[in-house]
Amino acid sequence: MERKIAIPHFYVWMAQVNEDPKELFRSYVASYVRNTSPGWSLVRIEKMYVVISRKKHERR
Repeated sequence: MERKIAIPHFYVWMAQVNEDPKELFRSYVASYVRNTSPGWSLVRIEKMYVVISRKKHERR
C-alpha cells in the first residue's frame, strides 16, 4: 500500500543555501517522513510530493 503526501514548500527554500541542495532536500524529506508518518518509509519523491509505503515488520 502506498500513499502520496505533500512536502512542505519551505524545504526547497531551506535546502537552497547548501552546496548540495538536492541531497539536503532529500535528507529533509526523509526526516519529515520519519517524524510525521511512523511505520512508513520513503519510496520516492515526485515533484513536491513524497510517496511512502508501510514498513514490513519482521516476525521473531
